[in-house]
Amino acid sequence: MKFFRQVFTILERDLRVELRSKDTLVVMLFFAFLLVIVINFCIQNMRDIDLADVRLERDVNNFPKANILPFVPAILWTTFLFSSTLGLSRSMARERENGALFGLFLSPIDPLALYLGKILSQVLFLTIVQVFVIATTEIFTDVPLLANLGWLLLVTVIVSIGFTSVGTALAAITSSVKRQDVLLPVILFPLMIPILMASTEFTAGVIMLNFGGNTFNWLYLLIFVNVILLSLGGLLFERVLEE
Repeated sequence: MKFFRQVFTILERDLRVELRSKDTLVVMLFFAFLLVIVINFCIQNMRDIDLADVRLERDVNNFPKANILPFVPAILWTTFLFSSTLGLSRSMARERENGALFGLFLSPIDPLALYLGKILSQVLFLTIVQVFVIATTEIFTDVPLLANLGWLLLVTVIVSIGFTSVGTALAAITSSVKRQDVLLPVILFPLMIPILMASTEFTAGVIMLNFGGNTFNWLYLLIFVNVILLSLGGLLFERVLEE
């Protein structure tokens, strides 16, 4: 019971800090909104050029949605990757101020409880941002994403756990390094490639309403990679506390 109280103490602390400052979540939402607009604008331009070339060969009325549909998973997860990295960097930068991160390391809280508490708070923030991205993407692309919100929320939570598990540990490792904002994505992004591949393929299957075995194989792969990253992140985080 003491362990779980410590986990929820860290979670409550992070939520209170965010509600008081409102800097990380607001910045993530605004940045995600801009990314959706920019990516969608580029795709719309590509679609208009392609439409002009094939106007005589396809049904113009059905062409826009059919053409943009394959790009929707890329919009969702590219936006997720960059906005979540920005949020993680800002969160750790705030912890470094006034030695708050060092104080947490010296506290009598179980290292695993501290690690899980940080993960839960970040997963909550990332899920909020991704729901916003899903709704915004549906508005701009006219693809019915909210109709499959349950499946998209499931994969969002799984991806968020994988991202924050290793991201939190790496952010703590690089917290005392100069140019941490540059170094963190360089280390983190390669580790996210399997997760992004699996989440993109699974999302494409959900959007296409293709719930065959291959679609769920990507989900199983995503869960398997998450277990590895969660274990790796826990080991790295404990190593940081020891040093």
